[in-house]
Amino acid sequence: MKNKLIDITKDNFIEKIPPENGVYKFIDKNKNVLYVGKSVNLKSRISSYFTSKLLPKTKKMISDSKYIFFIITKNEFESLILEAELIKKEKPKYNVVQKDDKSPLYIKITEEEFPRVILCRKTEIKRDKKTSYFGPYLSSRDAKNVIRTIRRFIPFSDHKPERKPCFYYQIGLCNPCPSLIKKITNQKIKNHLKSTYLKNINKVKNILKGNILPVKKKLEKELKTLIEEEKYEEAKELSKRLDFFERVIQKKTDPQEYLENPNLIFDIRREEIKSLKNFLKKYYKIRKIKRIECFDISHISGSNVVGSMVAFVDGDKKPSLYRKFKIKKPKNNDPASMREIIQRRLNHLTDWGTPDLIIIDGGRPQLSNIFDLLSESQIPFVGIAKKEEELILPVLGKNKVRFLRKKIKGENFGNLIIRIRDESHRFAQKYYHLLQTKIKSA
Repeated sequence: MKNKLIDITKDNFIEKIPPENGVYKFIDKNKNVLYVGKSVNLKSRISSYFTSKLLPKTKKMISDSKYIFFIITKNEFESLILEAELIKKEKPKYNVVQKDDKSPLYIKITEEEFPRVILCRKTEIKRDKKTSYFGPYLSSRDAKNVIRTIRRFIPFSDHKPERKPCFYYQIGLCNPCPSLIKKITNQKIKNHLKSTYLKNINKVKNILKGNILPVKKKLEKELKTLIEEEKYEEAKELSKRLDFFERVIQKKTDPQEYLENPNLIFDIRREEIKSLKNFLKKYYKIRKIKRIECFDISHISGSNVVGSMVAFVDGDKKPSLYRKFKIKKPKNNDPASMREIIQRRLNHLTDWGTPDLIIIDGGRPQLSNIFDLLSESQIPFVGIAKKEEELILPVLGKNKVRFLRKKIKGENFGNLIIRIRDESHRFAQKYYHLLQTKIKSA
């Protein structure tokens, strides 16, 4: 489904909006943007404008609107950055007046010996060439979330040098701390730490501008240098930060790319599916990959074992096709539990539809236990091992099944597989916790 203007005066227009991360715009009949917002679930958020009691200002905005337009993003962090870019570009009428008449928040990087990363209101902005401002952000929660997220992989200071290092220095979020640097008498060490701090500030600026890949490459280069210099403790700490950075960013896309091509996420997903199909064709007879289903098992020490099935169509999750399974057979046996839910799934090929590919959240034991079932159904299937993020491919040789392993990190289709697996895990966990709550309240 391509992005296009959706007429909100038509019946069932909500069905055209996906339950995805993204940014949305309310637009009037003259194609003027009235409001820009963001949500982790576009469908749910936009629906709320038409099912909830609205404040007068919001009610007027909806009555003035004729269309809605949305842009899907990879994650919440991208939505935050893109929302700020769109508000700055479009200057929407209903984004101007904030709650309690407060002006929008900006992230400010001061021009000092040790620049600070702080928040400020639009009314506090001083137009000089030295100080950097990023935003606007429509709530303090959003702005703080951006700062908090970045600080977890790039430490910086929000205070001026003081008598002793701050609390955040102790937990690695202000390291090196300007208060510590100022007290050092060895000029060589002092210069080195100051240079490190200023490099961190430069990285923060680049991320807020959307220049993500250069920052990632610099962090990787710094990690390599630390290992070569046998500074293993520092390397271990930087490696943790880099891992978190990659999880948050997930091949971060420059906001400008979304502005130039609102269909970017659909184009990316089409390429992911094409890449996956080309890879799997080496091992399976596969004509198309439109519908992918993923199965997961969830429990704690074998109690209340549940299974989940999630479905993605053209790379988009389709919650209406999700299914939950309460395991009936003996507990604490993941391969047996997986066999049970696959058997139950295969009993519904006619009424639920047939997938083009099945992904099993598990490795060789789970795949071995269901090989006969899925081979007979002639539905291609693979497993994904959590620890190494490897795709497990069962291939039938001469009277023997071989299990090939393929690392998917860095592959074009890798993000698609991991995204589907993570959604399956989330859905299974949600069902498990629901059952636990019912048991405790009984």
